[in-house]
Amino acid sequence: MIGLEGQELLRCSKVGIAGCGGLGTNVVTSLASAGVGHLSLIDFDSPCESNLNRQYAFRSYDVCNKSAILARWAKELSPNIEVESHEMRMDDGNVRSIFKDCDIIIDCLDNIEGRHILSDHAYESDKLLIHGGVSGFHGQVATVGRGSACLRCLLRVKGLEVPSSICPMVSTIGAMQANEAIMILTGLKDGAPGRMVTLNMVNDQFDCIMTRGNPKCPICGRYG
Repeated sequence: MIGLEGQELLRCSKVGIAGCGGLGTNVVTSLASAGVGHLSLIDFDSPCESNLNRQYAFRSYDVCNKSAILARWAKELSPNIEVESHEMRMDDGNVRSIFKDCDIIIDCLDNIEGRHILSDHAYESDKLLIHGGVSGFHGQVATVGRGSACLRCLLRVKGLEVPSSICPMVSTIGAMQANEAIMILTGLKDGAPGRMVTLNMVNDQFDCIMTRGNPKCPICGRYG
């Protein structure tokens, strides 16, 4: 579908993934399987038994850090992949060094504070951020960057910050995030930020809206 040229583009790409839970598991699996050559993962947490229904790379006996486990998982799927595992909490002090060489950053977090940090970094460094969020049977995927609304504005409106959901819902949103990254990295999509897709799995409804920066916002308003 993407040809040898597209496959080479993926091999030379580096993708940063913040959060190694349900969304992160699906994103890492899809990108490693597709042939993305470099991943940078960060998560401070270890697996919890109640999460295993949607975090299928982990086992009940795992006590290691999630990012370390997913790094090994990615290497099993794609032995030639290069994976950096950052076993720490992301903050304003380390976000730049962790994602400095990444072509795209993917938000697989489950907390609003971390998402704000990622969003701010994406605007300041002029990188594209692919946000994913789930809450029950609802989810969203948004491509965020200069010219679009930032997550500080989007999440204040949408309010999707509760991560609890079932495996099919999390897998769907994670697959959409990974697909968006692959499309952009291979040039099948121009990567212009501002597109947000929402999903209601109760009635199988997809909606797509375009967002623009808020002139009054100190983040997305600054870069218009």
